Amino acid sequence: MINPTSIKSLGVILLLVVNVATAEQEHQAVMRFHNDDLISGKLKALGENSLLWESDILAEPATFDLDHVLDLTLNAENKAPESSHVAMLTLKNGDQVHGQLGGIDEDHIDLNTWFAGPMQFGRSMVSSIDIQGGGSLHYRGPKNIDGWIQQPEQSWEYKRQSFISRKAGSIARDKLLPEQFSISFTVERKSDQLDLKLMLFSTDVDNSYPRSGYELSFQRSSIYLRSGKTRNFLGSDHSRELSQNDKALIEVRASSKTGKVVLLINGKVAEVWSDPGVESNDFGTGLHFIAGSNQVIRISNIKIAPWDGRIEHLPQPRGMRIQRGNAEPQPKPDDKAEEETGRMKLANGDSLEGEVSSVDEGLITLKTPLGEIKLPIERLRSLNLEGLGTSEAKRESRDIRAYFADGSILVFRLDQVDGNRIVGSSQHFSTQSRFGSADFKLSAINRIEFDIYNEKLDALRSSRDW
Repeated sequence: MINPTSIKSLGVILLLVVNVATAEQEHQAVMRFHNDDLISGKLKALGENSLLWESDILAEPATFDLDHVLDLTLNAENKAPESSHVAMLTLKNGDQVHGQLGGIDEDHIDLNTWFAGPMQFGRSMVSSIDIQGGGSLHYRGPKNIDGWIQQPEQSWEYKRQSFISRKAGSIARDKLLPEQFSISFTVERKSDQLDLKLMLFSTDVDNSYPRSGYELSFQRSSIYLRSGKTRNFLGSDHSRELSQNDKALIEVRASSKTGKVVLLINGKVAEVWSDPGVESNDFGTGLHFIAGSNQVIRISNIKIAPWDGRIEHLPQPRGMRIQRGNAEPQPKPDDKAEEETGRMKLANGDSLEGEVSSVDEGLITLKTPLGEIKLPIERLRSLNLEGLGTSEAKRESRDIRAYFADGSILVFRLDQVDGNRIVGSSQHFSTQSRFGSADFKLSAINRIEFDIYNEKLDALRSSRDW
């Protein structure tokens, strides 16, 4: 078994390996150690305390002690089947699991996952449940960089289901946007400011700034929308959410038929714009993400879905609204505005008071003040359940953190590896066959982290995420 002392004895060879593996090539697995050394290759076997690794620079497969391994990058492919909805369970410890909602009772929440089959989670271990429409999505990713055009070349890279900008430049793709659509994505920045543009309805993805569609700019806390054809500004806004946080969920709804553009930041409507010259604009089906500087930006969790063009909510009134340099007085927010906490959100933007009674064959039954209502699960966006988020699983010394190709993240104790399946256990979940245990497809896991409770390794872990 190889330990850090013998690793250092590899000398010059390992130095070469570090240089080669730093790029973390898309189809090549990478093993990283506590001292940040890297070895690219292939995982041959994984046990409770060690792993067997094959590499071109090793004369034969070698065994490494897990006590010295920081993480494995395996680059799995998302093979989650299309479904009518995707339920996202967020656990008390921050883990998130994606799947189809199978059932709910007083103590458990059933979720059908593609990487472990049916799983059952303790209701008190789950802090929230969000629902997304699944089968209607035009695009979900990124899964790779194939089909995307960069200007200039290598200004963006694909890494761990994300696009990361390395210098100022555009990454674009055609035939993504219908006439009316909703696009959502997570944006993260490393610098003290955000400098990002979106080109919507582009007719020329080979051009970083096509004269078509709409250009939506995010610069620090300022947001601007203008016509791609005329370059005329259609409106502007400011967002404290973007200036005070280095991570945000952005959603844009746009229509080339009506010229309406709606911006949501972290689930709240920030602005609604209207293009008076929509009939004279040129519209295509292309989408661009454009980094405006050399500051690093990460784009992940891109989802593009059809939009019906309806605007259910207007932005919260502010003291002043800036519209192309003209400040217009607006009514101040009402401090007694109705809170929707404790209500369930629907896909059309409405909310509903009630309790979940049952889930059966894609239908959810709700008890409301107006009586019992049955709805398809995909019609909801969040569930209100009592008794959520009151418990957290016990930490185990052999716990690992697994990142799945569909975006799920789970912490569990590594019990054994049986062929291409990892057997893990946790108080968070169980299956019908074994309480507190589940079998996970190894081929569905993108990354595995070890020694996850060692705070001294946190900075080293995050350094490779960018």
